This record gives sequence, structure tokens and C-alpha cells, in this order.
Amino acid sequence: MDLEHIDIVVVGAVVKTYLEVHPDASIAILESSSSLGGTWASDRLYPELRTNSLLGAYENPDFPMTPGVFDVKPGGHVPGPVLHEYLVQFAEKFGVLDKIQFETKVEEIEQDADDRWIISVTRLEKGEQKSKKIVADKLILATGLTGNPNMPEIPGASSFDGPIYHSKEFLQNKGLLTTAKSVVVYGASKSGWDAVYAYACAGVRVEWVMRESGRGPGWMSPMWVMGGKRLEYLAFTRYLTWFNPMIWGANDGYGFWKRILHGNFVGRWIVNKFWHLLEMEILDLNQFDSHCEKGKLKPWSGAPWSGTNLGIHNYPTDFYDNVRDGTVRVYHGDIASLSSHTVHLSTGETLKGDALHCSTGWKHMSSIKFSPPSLVIELGLPNDHGPSSNEFTSDIDAEIMSRFPFLKNQPNVTPKRDPGKILIQDKEMPYRLYRYMIPPARANTRNFAVAGAILTFQHPTAAQIQALWILAYLDGTLPLERSMEELKYETEKFARFGRWRSPGGYGGKCGDLAFETIPYFDDLLGDLGLKFKRKDDWLKEMTEPYLPGDYEGIVREWVEMRKEEERTKGPGSMSANNFWRMTKGKVMEGVFGISSHHPPTINKPKGLSSAQVLRDLQKHFNPSTLFAPWISVEKANRDREKHNQRKRRREKNIQVKIGHGGTLDPLATGVLIAGIGKGTKALQDFLLCTKQYETVVLFGASTDTYDRVGKVLRTAPYEHVTREVVEAALGQYRGKFMQLPPLFSALKMNGKPLYEYAREGKPIPREIERRPVEVLELELVEWMEPGTHTHKAPSETGSSVEINFANKIWSQEKVLPGGSSPAKEVKKEDAEVTGEPTETEGLETRKRKLSPEQDELVHERPVSKHQKSASEDTAIMSGGLAAPTSPAASPSSTSPHEEGATKPAPPGPPAARIRMKVTSGFYVRSLAHDLGAAVGSAALMAELERSRQGEFTLGANVLEYSDLDKGEEVWGPKVEAMLDAWNEKRGDGETSVLKGEETEGTTVKDEVVPETSAPKKEEADTTTVKDEAVSEPTKAMA
Repeated sequence: MDLEHIDIVVVGAVVKTYLEVHPDASIAILESSSSLGGTWASDRLYPELRTNSLLGAYENPDFPMTPGVFDVKPGGHVPGPVLHEYLVQFAEKFGVLDKIQFETKVEEIEQDADDRWIISVTRLEKGEQKSKKIVADKLILATGLTGNPNMPEIPGASSFDGPIYHSKEFLQNKGLLTTAKSVVVYGASKSGWDAVYAYACAGVRVEWVMRESGRGPGWMSPMWVMGGKRLEYLAFTRYLTWFNPMIWGANDGYGFWKRILHGNFVGRWIVNKFWHLLEMEILDLNQFDSHCEKGKLKPWSGAPWSGTNLGIHNYPTDFYDNVRDGTVRVYHGDIASLSSHTVHLSTGETLKGDALHCSTGWKHMSSIKFSPPSLVIELGLPNDHGPSSNEFTSDIDAEIMSRFPFLKNQPNVTPKRDPGKILIQDKEMPYRLYRYMIPPARANTRNFAVAGAILTFQHPTAAQIQALWILAYLDGTLPLERSMEELKYETEKFARFGRWRSPGGYGGKCGDLAFETIPYFDDLLGDLGLKFKRKDDWLKEMTEPYLPGDYEGIVREWVEMRKEEERTKGPGSMSANNFWRMTKGKVMEGVFGISSHHPPTINKPKGLSSAQVLRDLQKHFNPSTLFAPWISVEKANRDREKHNQRKRRREKNIQVKIGHGGTLDPLATGVLIAGIGKGTKALQDFLLCTKQYETVVLFGASTDTYDRVGKVLRTAPYEHVTREVVEAALGQYRGKFMQLPPLFSALKMNGKPLYEYAREGKPIPREIERRPVEVLELELVEWMEPGTHTHKAPSETGSSVEINFANKIWSQEKVLPGGSSPAKEVKKEDAEVTGEPTETEGLETRKRKLSPEQDELVHERPVSKHQKSASEDTAIMSGGLAAPTSPAASPSSTSPHEEGATKPAPPGPPAARIRMKVTSGFYVRSLAHDLGAAVGSAALMAELERSRQGEFTLGANVLEYSDLDKGEEVWGPKVEAMLDAWNEKRGDGETSVLKGEETEGTTVKDEVVPETSAPKKEEADTTTVKDEAVSEPTKAMA
């Protein structure tokens, strides 16, 4: 089999823009058809095919369709053959045509160890099928949404004795227009309307079947509505887009008006009125109630919910004449079976026909095989085996409904379907792509993108803008100022919004953009740094429709902007990787490791949090020589920001952008991954890699936080707990299992972190979901008998309110340790009598900080007599080990055998040092807590050290925290060397943090600790980081 290497492979279209910027690039366009055009390819130009749009609204911005050059009249719909000829001339003019490999079908896509794409294709050469493999550095999937026909499987099809074909093959069966007496058309999409019109005008009787299990007739409208306005222009006029519940265009400067319309009762009344008037206008113009047969074509759900599932009456004569004269008869029912020239409906009716024409839409799932099968999920493509939701879904749905109450009253778009019937299309997962173009999981690799995963009334313009966005992304010049988790959240939010916004369209499967088109363009152009308000003045900006001509020259604008930036600002305007390679005074960006580990001679600052480590790094990095170029570039970037952006940020001092790749508790020590500048975008990889920990588990007591910085909620016997008992119990925690996160964690429920419920004493709204985790290695490395160690439980005991609250939660989650002695529930009136604090008083001020008593082991400093006395008393009560006292320091050193001598403190509970290697999302605190229950006692985490995270190992290739105080001459060369090594590795194409050890577990920051009531604000400048046919558009043309 031949092997061919190409820089970039495009399956479909979207090449004009790339060639315009990179004319010498090695590019191959793989096209399965024998001609270009997608829906408008020469072999798909069925009779009566025309554009829904009129001349001037459906063309590439840089290549207008001029009357005289093309056979089309001003104000007319563009015939299919004319549009095909337009696309051919477009491809010739911009050098695209000779890049296309026609009749080349992609069979399989996979990746090699270097993340290159291996594409297996078959190609028809001289009547013979030949196979070959292509190796590509980058891949763009631009197959569009109308390439994989959805053909129904009908019992008895082999006995029908007539042609059964999809609308895609109408041209190949056009002979039926003259030979057939009757045809059954199955489906009510726009292509179905076109087929019915073509057959009826040719004198063929049409039996038109619309599935009861489907969504019924699509919305059809005359072009001119509301007193002579072009319907498509309504969707392209900016101020009318404000009436649409929408999350696109959040930074367009018109938020005030959108809040007025959607944020109060009066505004929502106006919005409802607008959609009601538009819907009634279309219904009145169609006059469905004027004829009984015509009434069967009335849509089953409202126009506001249809998205782009809207067709235009673009026929030379009145479509309904054929319905009124009986040439066309309409039926509602599913086809149950076929027999000789007979169609049997689920309603019991039988229809005679010489052919069965299926306008049954398109499968959103690709016909291409992806290896392994999980790759299709990772690439964000439609599939039937991926999860239907993720950890963000419930929070996102709540956010959407809160912002847009209009969407709460969802219509039943399949009112005639049997509620128990589930179609194959219902099982398809939607596209999950950021901006409908890139998969969040692959965002940092910049070698894969999807074009054309949207439906809009301006496909050629959308293709041009998407192509430019993809070009900038693949080149590394498009900044993605979000972490991977934020990208995942944004992607899921827009996928869910589409589902709620256009259930009668295709929003649940792909980007269904009707009134959302212009705001979507705004966001893409804003990402690119281009002007998106392109009208001459503010009034035209709001009231004139946006047409392709308004976006003419955007590629040229972008190229000139890049050249000007590089000329005036220097290479700092380039991507981070190019910047690193091309500058002499390097702008230091990337990832390195810092150790908060402390040898005995170094005191760790009390309660040191991950956020504080970052702030300390900033304190040393901001004035340094090493990071002076970074500060200069950031200042230059701010200088060229738009006015409103500069205004928002002018009060903020410029600081080195820094983030961490996985939080460590204030209690914990060890490796902390830090990212600088655009290196913060790679931090998500470290959240997904395996980590190695060493922890000390102390038995005999449990706390609300599962570690020694919380409050004791219960004590339990521990005399029976031995090394053998613990080692036996550890066995159940090796391998894969479902783990319950601690109540004090940053996991969100209804948009609120769990620790906030704990602090406020409020009941959680639903059960905490257990999460899949995996323990790769787990061993007990040291057993500490009672009296041989200094670990002890906290001195502070929880209040009755806190104890009751925790008991309720643990009881609800069925995790109450069987061998523990939980505190008895205290009645509310008892709490009032004893002066116990209320829930708010007792919990709202809780913070995860180390008290002097709790942190004394970390500091290894002597404590006062007062502290000793207090901790001794409490330790005895909680079963902990009292701090040892010397005879000289304490009168209690009298021998216990002397008469009247004070009885010495008991030796306290045992402890175990445990070492483990775990996947992402694992809570060490939960392991300690659960282990206590498993051995019939209680336990807490007394110490925690992260010794490895990804490629960074404690003591090997990390920066010691203590080096910061030694000055830049000490830490500077070390940080520079680590960042250089990181960038060299990235430049060689290595993107995996720890290959072979990534997991599918849910990303959770290790031992996330809420250091304040709003952790994100605390780290503001330290970033932690197929039912009926689709309206057939053109393929992405750019």
C-alpha cells in the first residue's frame, strides 16, 4: 500500500483561506464525489433545486456572484446548476481545484505515536479501486452535515419491485419524472418539498408520507414577510437578534438591551410578542386552514423552536396548487412494511407507487471509521457510544434556564410519536466542539479541526470566517485564553443551549444558528482580533442586515494585522512556541515544578496554600530580569486592545501570568506544577496524569474535612487495629472503584461548591455522586504503634450543629462507619439551651487554615505549657496522642505507682504511612476516612506529600521553594533551564505529560481546599489553572 506524507489534509473543503496565507503548503483535499460542491455537486443537482436565499445573500465574501457572469437575475433564487458553476469558478480562481483528489473516499482515520494522522483511503483510478495511506501533520474534517444519507430500514424492501432511493440520488432517478405514474415521497424536509413539487409538476401523482414518529412538516414561508421584509434579512439584522434568547455575542457591547428584553417580565412579554407575530405572519401567508389536505402541512411545533429547519417557497408557481387539485395527497404515519409496489403505513393505509423517494435526512455520525473507537469521542464528533452528559451538564442547564426563562416552556416537537419509541437518531451524541470547530481535549495539540458543523442561512460567509479561525488556530497565532476545563465547560454550555433553543431544529446535534448567525460571527472575529462591527455608523450597525459583502477582505485584514504586529511589536505578537524559538531575549513561558517540601532545617510557612505559592512566585518573578521580556510583551498586547478592553484592565497591574496544575492542601507538601504565560494552557494535562502520594493515616477519630485541620465529629475504638488488619483492608482499594468525594471539596452541585453547603450547614440538594477512580499502586510502608509517633487528632471538636449535619449527610450517603461511635444527634431545643451556635453562626466562618496547635508538627517548634495542657486534655478525649512532657517541665512526672500519683495519658492510637500511585480525581482524604471505617474504627489524614506529578519528581527536576529567598541568581538559572527543557520537548511534538498513564477519570483537582469562600476570586491573577432531513446547505466554502 502506498504511503504519502502531506502537511495538511482536508476531508471536504475549506482550503481557499489556507492557501491565501500559505501558498506553498502541501495540501490535499479528499473528495469522495466526482465533482466539487457537496450539496451542489453536479451529481446531486436534482430538478427544481434552488437556493433558499436570493442573489447576493449566498456567496463567498471575496467572490460575488455577478449577474451577467452567472445566469441569475437580481432578486431571484440561484438555480442549482448556476451555483455549481459558481463554485467551480471560485475553486479555479483561488487555486483550490488542483488540490482536490476526486473520487477518493476516506475509509479510516487513526494516529501514530507522534500524533500524526494516518488516513486510509480508496480511490477510483481507471475504473479500478486502489488503496493507499496518507500521513498528515494536520487534519481538517470538512465533510459538512449532508454527506451520510439516513436511509430507513423497512421490512419487505426487497419485494417492492421498484426503485428505493435517497434524495441524494434524485438526479440518478430523474427518469421517473417521465415514466412513473405515482411515487411515494417519504419525509417532510425541504428536499421532500422539492421532490413533491418536481414530480407533481411533471404530472406524476404523489403520495406524500410524513412520519408520525418524526417532527412533522418543516416550516415553509414566502420570502417576503411583515410588510415586505425579506425573511432572511430579519435573522441578519443586529437589533432583531436581541429578541432571541442567546449566549453568543456576550461581548458585543449590547448587553444592556439584551438584559432589558430577557431579564424582566416586561421584556420577556415583548420577546414573546415578537415571536408570536412572526409565527402568525407565516401561518397566515400559508393559509393552511383554507383546505383540508393543505392543513396536513401545518407545522406541529412553533416557529421560535425550529432553528434553521425553515424552508422558503422558492418555486416558480404556487406549490399548493398541486395539493388543492389532488395531484399530491398527504399522509401522517410511519412506513411499516413494503410489498410489490405497495407501501403499508402504521395507520393501516396502503399506498401504490412505482418508486419510493426517501427524503429522510442525514446521519450526523460520520461514515468514516476512527481507530480506536474512543478517538471519535475525544475528537468531539457525533457518536452512539459516548456519554450523553458530563460533570457540567446539570449546572449549565440551571444557568441557561435562570438566564432565559423563555426556554423553560419547551414544546413537544414529536406530538404524534409513541412516547416509548426511541429512534436510532435519538441515541446520537452531538458535536462537542469549542466554537463548533475544535475538541477541548485536543485544544493544545493544534493539529485537528472541524469545519461546517453548523447550520446557518449564510453558509459561504460562515465557511470563510471559520476557515480563517481554523487557520489561526492551527498556526498557533490564535490565543485560547482558557484552561482545558473552561473549554470543556464552554463547549458543553453551547451544546446544551442548542438543545434547549431549537428542539424543533437541529440544535441538539450541531450548531443550529438562525438568529444566532451574526453574534456567532462576532465572537469568531473577536477571537481573531478583527473588527466585527463593520457598518459605517451606529444606526446602520443596528438596523441594516449583514450580508456577505460586509465581510469582504477579512483574510487580507488579518494578514495585514499580523504583519503590522510583527513589525511594530516584534515577535512577541507570535505564538508562544514561535516566540520561544525566535527571540534572543526570550520571553519565558512554559511549565516547571516547584517543591513546597521542607527538610527538617526549613520551616514551611504556616498554612501555606497553593495560591500563596503562586503569589510568592509572582512577587519574585514580576521585578526579575528573567521575566522582564514577558512583562514588556504583555504591556504591548494591552496597548493594542480595543478601548473597552483597555478600560476594564487599566487599573490592573501587569503581572506575570502564572497558574498551577493541581492544588495542594495547606496541610500537604510536595510537588506543585506551575505554568508561566501561555504555559498555563498545558496545565490541564497535569490534572489528567497520574500522581504519587505518601500519606499518614491516623486512626481513632474522624473529622468533617477528613484530615487533621478539621473538627472532630466522632471518635472510635482503635485497640483492635493492627498492621495486619490494615493491610488486609487496603486490598479493596487497589484497582478501579467508585469513590465518594469528601463533603469539604470543590465539586459543584447546582453551581455551588460542596464546601459552601458544609460551611453554611445547608442540606445538599441531592446525593453526592461517587466518581470512578483507580489506584495503580498502594502499599503500607510504615506501621506506627501507639506511643511511637507524635501524630494526633485535632484539638477542636465540632459543635452539635456540625455533628448533626455531618451525620445526616453520611447517613444519606450510606458511608457511616460501622465500627465508629458517632455523636448522638442533638435536638434543636437542646442546642438552644446549651448555647450552641446556630447553623449560620457555627459554620459560615469556617476556613481551611492551620491553627497554631494543628500546625505545630509542621513547624516542629516547642509549644507553650498552656498549649500543651489544652492539647493533652483534648487528645485524651478524642483518642489522640498527647504531646510528651519531660519530667522537668511537668509535675505529672510522678511515678504512677506512687500513692496519689496522676495517671499518665494513654499512648494514643496507631498510625500508618501509606504510599500510592493514583489517577486523576482521587481524594487521599477520602481513602483515609474510608479506611478507618473499613477496619471498624475511624481515621483521618494526618500528613500528605505529593512526590510525583507527571514527569516532575520530588527532589529531581523541581525548584525548591526555599530557593526563592536566595535571589534570582539562584532560582533564575534553574527556572530558565526547566522552561527551556519544556519548550524543547513541546517543539519536538511531545504533548503527553506521562504517556500510557492518562486515565478516563473525571478531572478533579487533588485535595482541593477552599481557602476562602470564593477560591476563584482569590486567584484572579494567578490562573489555576436523524429525524427528518437537514436543510441541505453547501459544503464549507472558504
